[in-house]
Parts: sequence; structure tokens; C-alpha cells
Amino acid sequence: RGPQKSFRMVKGAELIFYNFDCIAASKELIVCEGEMDALSFIEAGYKKVVSVPNGAGATDLTYFDNYVDNLGHIERFYIAADFDEAGLKLRNELVRRLGSEKCLIVTYKGRKDANELLIAEGGLAVREVIEGAQEIPIQGYINLSERYDDIFAMYRHGLPEGNRTGIAEIDEVIRWEVSQLAVWTGIPSHGKSEMLDMVTVLLAVCHDWKTLFFSPENYPIQSHYAKIAEKLIGKSFKQSDMSREEFDRVFDYIGDHFFWLDPYEEPTLENILGRAKQFVQRRGIKQLVIDPFNSLEHKRDRNETGSEYVGRFLDELSRFAKRYGVLVHLVAHPTKLEKLSSGIYPPPTLYDISGSANFYNKADYGLTVYRDFVNHRTKLIPTKVRFKNFGVGGRAAPVQPAQWPVSGPAGGHQPTRQLRLAATAAAAAGRFSQWRNMDTRQRPAVLNR
Repeated sequence: RGPQKSFRMVKGAELIFYNFDCIAASKELIVCEGEMDALSFIEAGYKKVVSVPNGAGATDLTYFDNYVDNLGHIERFYIAADFDEAGLKLRNELVRRLGSEKCLIVTYKGRKDANELLIAEGGLAVREVIEGAQEIPIQGYINLSERYDDIFAMYRHGLPEGNRTGIAEIDEVIRWEVSQLAVWTGIPSHGKSEMLDMVTVLLAVCHDWKTLFFSPENYPIQSHYAKIAEKLIGKSFKQSDMSREEFDRVFDYIGDHFFWLDPYEEPTLENILGRAKQFVQRRGIKQLVIDPFNSLEHKRDRNETGSEYVGRFLDELSRFAKRYGVLVHLVAHPTKLEKLSSGIYPPPTLYDISGSANFYNKADYGLTVYRDFVNHRTKLIPTKVRFKNFGVGGRAAPVQPAQWPVSGPAGGHQPTRQLRLAATAAAAAGRFSQWRNMDTRQRPAVLNR
């Protein structure tokens, strides 16, 4: 390291925690953002301190996956990230992965980081910020003063608009955010799962969001894998269309970004959410797909009505989404619909799902997938968007639905062409290509450029 921070990581170096050897004998551990901050805490007398290997700029904590088992004995983590935008993002992700009940937040008396504080005020001041570290607020209690930074940032920059897919027709009506519950419905064979898969693929490529599937309707996994691969490469999943290089490229990418639960191993909500929690901690997933609702083994209380059970079920999904920062997608089938006078079925809404109006009431996003066989189009219709900054929806405010071709002139369904990522989201596909050509330890950063 030179006087002007003229230092760099050796290309292709393994990403490991700095000072990781201290962990074995630790019950408490300080986790900071850079080696100089770690050395500043050590200078102040704290030996049990590690630094993340690549700063706060890298939003993907791939290296964390290799060490999560070694951290299980730690009783208390002091999260000492820098007090800037990137540091706050790193802090929130570490808390999400380590568990808020074990974390204390370190602030720096108005300074940016531990090194700046040490230089300006000395080792005693560094010790004081550790001793004054604050617990994560008690679940269920919101201390407004502790939300000041987030509220002030929203005041300065406006409400967050959500994450875009790169397809203008979708982005005009709906943007995606974690900690939300999305309920999908549609007439059988109208392409609900295809559309949902496309959204998860686009959010993976555009924003590096990883997805966990519980999807009995897409079993066996080989079939679902092929659909995901077709959406990434834009070609049919067969040797005559997809080259071996493309096959290997997409295999690596899917292995890093998509995961599947065995749909026949205790298919209860409790088990699914328990395993999803592990994937949050070990792989950093940001999407959970349950497709469909009626494939689960439901545990309804003896004195509970169907509507009450559905409400409780959706509340549990919503709480999971908010606690772990995950966008939860739930697919639910509608009841049998009445045909219109024209002889076709109308688009269903969340109110048409069998069981309860709670599917509408509890959802943050309500989405209908509807295929127009006359005009050979499939529509993604947002019937509900709870927060207006994430889009528009609702029966009282109809919107122009996102549309694109789903079939050729003969009316045959062609998912590999309708969802061609390279054609509809060239920028996202470009980031995927860059990701593939990079060294494996450097891949996470390029996806966020």
C-alpha cells in the first residue's frame, strides 16, 4: 500500500477474510470493510477482527459461502462497515446473512471509518465506538431515530423505483423489489411459469439476484433447467441449435444463480422456508419461487376456515420476505371461469383464486398472465402494486399491460423465441457475456456495472 492508497488485489486471488485465523478462538468478532480498518481495531487493542476481502463495492458475497460454517460458534458480531452508501449496503447484507439477533452496529462519531477515527482521535475513541455499538432494533419495534439515514436519503433522492428488467413494456408498469410478496395467477397453459421464469432470469442478469425454486410443476429439474438455459442463450436446448460452448457457459451461470429444492421432501411451508433461510445465509438468494400453491402439504388447524388458513399462510410468506430481504413469488391457480359471450375466457384476477380473497388482500404484487390467442400475444397484467413507486395496477386504475409475441402465425407456442433475452435485453445479455469471460473470483462485480 502506497501513500495514496496505491494498492490492488492480485488478479485471480482467492477471496478470503483478512485475519481469518482469529476466528477459531472467538466468541465475539468485529467485521469491517477493509484491511486498514482491521489494523486500526487491532492497534486499539481488539484482536478478534476480520475484514471482507473486496470492500463494500462488491454486492455479491460469494466468498462468504465458503466460511459460513466456520462462523456458527460466534455469539456476537460487531458490524463495522464504512459510513457511506456502499458501506451501508454491505452492513445490511452482512446483518441479513449473519442474523440480526447476533449483530451490533458500529458507528464512528461522524467519521467515515475506523482508520479515519484512529488518526483523528486515537485508540481510545476506537474503543468507545465498539463499547457503544447498538443492537439491531427489537423485532416489532421501530425506532424512528435509527431510520434517520434511510429517511434522509429518500428525502434527497426520492422514493426507490424498484429494479427494472430491461424490457420496456414490463418496466413501464412494474418494477421489482425485495421484501415483497408477489402472487401470480392465470388460466392453465397460459404461460404463468414461463413468464415467471423469464422475470427471475432477467433479474439475475440485470441485478445478480439469485433464485431458489420449489416448483413441482417444473419437475424433473432437467426440464426446468432447459427452460432457464433457453431464456439465457435464446436458442432451443438441443445440440443442433445450442453450441457446446454455449452449453458450458450457461451451465456455469445457472449453477451460480439458480437453485432447486426437492419438491417431494416434506413439501410443507415450514420446511420450505427453513431451507430458504439457509440459502439466504449460504448463497445470498433474493428470490424464492413457490409454484404452485396447491402442490404444498397444507397444515390447516382443525377450527380454522379455509380463508383464515390462506391468510395465515400468506402472512408467513410476507414475514419471511421482509425479515430476510427476499422477493417471494407464489403461483396460485384460479377457480373455473365463466366464458364471455365471445366464447373466450376473461383474464382472471387474484380474487378468482380458489380459497380466499386474501390472495389479493395480502399480496404486494398481483400479477395475471393471460394469452390472447386471437392476436397471438401473452399479456403480463399487474392487477395490484401495493406501492405506487414500484408501478401501477389495480382494477380501479387499468394499465396498458406489457405484451410481446408468444407464437408464430400458426399459433404454436414458441417460448424459446418469445423470451429471447439476447434480443429483448441486449444490455443484460452483454453483462452475462462479460461475466462468463471473467475469472471466477472476479465475476460478481461485473454484473452490477
